[in-house]
Amino acid sequence: MTFSWKPLRPFSGWLLIVLLGCAFSGGLCQGQETKTPPAPGTPATPPREEKRAAPAPAQTPPTNPLASDLPQGTLARVNGREITLDQYLGYLYASVGKSRLDEFIDRQLIEDEAKAQGLSLSPEQMETALDDRIERTIKGLYQGKRETFLESLTRRRTNFEDYKAKLRQELYYETLLSELILKSRQLTDAELQRQFERTYGEGGVQYVLRHILISGRGPGSAPGGDSSTPPAGRSQADARERAETVLKEIRGGLDFVQAVKQYSDDAATRQNEGRIPLYRKGAYGDAFHKAVLALTPEQPISGIVESNRGFHIIQLIERQVTRFEDVKAEIEKVTRTRPPATAERQQYLKGLRAKAKIEGL
Repeated sequence: MTFSWKPLRPFSGWLLIVLLGCAFSGGLCQGQETKTPPAPGTPATPPREEKRAAPAPAQTPPTNPLASDLPQGTLARVNGREITLDQYLGYLYASVGKSRLDEFIDRQLIEDEAKAQGLSLSPEQMETALDDRIERTIKGLYQGKRETFLESLTRRRTNFEDYKAKLRQELYYETLLSELILKSRQLTDAELQRQFERTYGEGGVQYVLRHILISGRGPGSAPGGDSSTPPAGRSQADARERAETVLKEIRGGLDFVQAVKQYSDDAATRQNEGRIPLYRKGAYGDAFHKAVLALTPEQPISGIVESNRGFHIIQLIERQVTRFEDVKAEIEKVTRTRPPATAERQQYLKGLRAKAKIEGL
């Protein structure tokens, strides 16, 4: 069976709500009319086939791709009795009701807005994105084993073509929404400044640091599940005394990296000579950051600094300063083209709903 790359138009708005939650959302019933489903909570009554007029050829649903020997519009046959698409959709609507209506409305609004702005997605663009998403799924969830992925589809009572059809529709709206957001994204100086500081540190200053952690907490007991590994039973007082001893040794000439290897309880940074990757303000608390600000190339070693993880000795390796004006164009490009975050998507959809006339909810 051949599936269209573009999201399929439902033969009934109500029925597509159901289709969005099942395998048929990707490839059945384009342009087809049908009976109105029952109201929410009303049991679906299978229509009597002998009383229904035969649909015109152009309105006939495609053959079930999982059972090509069945008639058009028939999904299964049980003990000689055919289960039609209409019957199954009525059952699904009675079960699911309007639970997917908000999603369907959002997708309609996305399409309308894209049309108004002259945005469209080419078949080639969508197929490339679809293939990429499938490959990433196989690599990420199935260790790159396509056979295992296909077996999982079989266990879920679907096949690869149905999976692609459903994913194609989801990806279409996801991509179209992203394109709309990127086209309308307004960048203020404040937003650019926030992105600048996220990238280059507060005020454009980044600190390359090492530290030694002497912890008085038991393994794994520190807030946040840190990787400190002090001897069991070491008290806070013992930890401070040990930190002071280590600091005296460093000031007496012990190499800082060697002190890290001998004394630090932070297993993660100890493996990298005590380096703190991508240090940011607040990562270790206010007292720690205040001590960092006081470090200079002439006095690169801090005193004892207490945090909720224990007692630190900090070494300044390098202080890097970046001017906003020097990287503004780069920051603007990155900010303008970065993929929309979930909050940004929700905000955009909220705006579409606010200017739309929606009735019946």
